Amino acid sequence: MASNRNLKTSEVIARRIFTDIVGRGLRAGQQLKSEAAMLQEYGVGRVSLREAIRLLEVQGLVKIKAGPRGGPVVGDLDPSYLGQTLSIHFGMADVTYDELCEYVEFASPYMAEMAARRTSTSKAKEVLGPFLQKPGAAEDYSDPVEAAEQELAFHPLVYSLSGNRVMALVCNAIEGLIADHMLSKSAFGDFVKKAHGEHVKIAKAIIAGQPTKAHKLMFQHQKNVREFYKEQVPGMFSQKVSWR
Repeated sequence: MASNRNLKTSEVIARRIFTDIVGRGLRAGQQLKSEAAMLQEYGVGRVSLREAIRLLEVQGLVKIKAGPRGGPVVGDLDPSYLGQTLSIHFGMADVTYDELCEYVEFASPYMAEMAARRTSTSKAKEVLGPFLQKPGAAEDYSDPVEAAEQELAFHPLVYSLSGNRVMALVCNAIEGLIADHMLSKSAFGDFVKKAHGEHVKIAKAIIAGQPTKAHKLMFQHQKNVREFYKEQVPGMFSQKVSWR
């Protein structure tokens, strides 16, 4: 159903800029039209145009590049911006952190299953192979923070192989929220080693094209993650999601 809300001029222009980005197939880092060109094309004042750019910047869709050849460029597709927006709606809807973890616990295994079912062995090795061959920080655990960041990067790799960009984007955004809100309050050093071992098994199942096994392993892994957070920050699970 269409919204009855009247859009501000800046919102209309922001949508036109977004449509132009998509229509021209622009990618992260590519330059947008100059301010002068946009003022002429859209027929608006400088204040409205700059407010439109700011609206897109807040969503991470546009970045302002400094320097003589600076100006607006296309931003990276970062799920954290979606996570920030979702956190507002989750908070207003009284969604708890327990519900976020429950969502991931059920959505993530299906993506691991789809990755194993839809991805060729060569592609799975290309994406997941470096993780298996060079565990780095997760191997010696000399730096727990670095190791945790490395392990957090594993799930987006799996989701990228699922073939469903909607599920991948949403799950990455929600997992980012959980990690951002809970991991900083957790003593995760010992758990990183356990998580890495579970990730290795999941990766091997996907590479071997074993969807049922990949689903089962990911489900158990996410269940373990949920239990870990419940041990570390039990009071947060009944709390409403906060805006970050």
